[in-house]
Amino acid sequence: MQIVSFELPDAVVQMFDQLCLENKAAKNAIFQELVVRYLEDVEDGIAANLMLEESGDSSNWKSLDDLAQELQLDR
Repeated sequence: MQIVSFELPDAVVQMFDQLCLENKAAKNAIFQELVVRYLEDVEDGIAANLMLEESGDSSNWKSLDDLAQELQLDR
C-alpha cells in the first residue's frame, strides 16, 4: 500500500472531518471508499460510452453528459 499526499481546500477538509466524526469512522477507511466508488463510476461511464459507440444506431441514446444535465446531476 502506498501513502498519497495532496492538498484540499479547508472547507472540504472540515466537511470530511465532520463526516468522520458523525459516523465514528476512520478517515483512511472513508477516503479509500470514496476513491474506489469514484473510480468505479468513471469505469462505468467509460463502458457506457463504449457501448453507445458500438451500438450502431444511437438515435435513441443520450450521452452521459446530456443525461446528467437533464437530471440536474453534478458532474
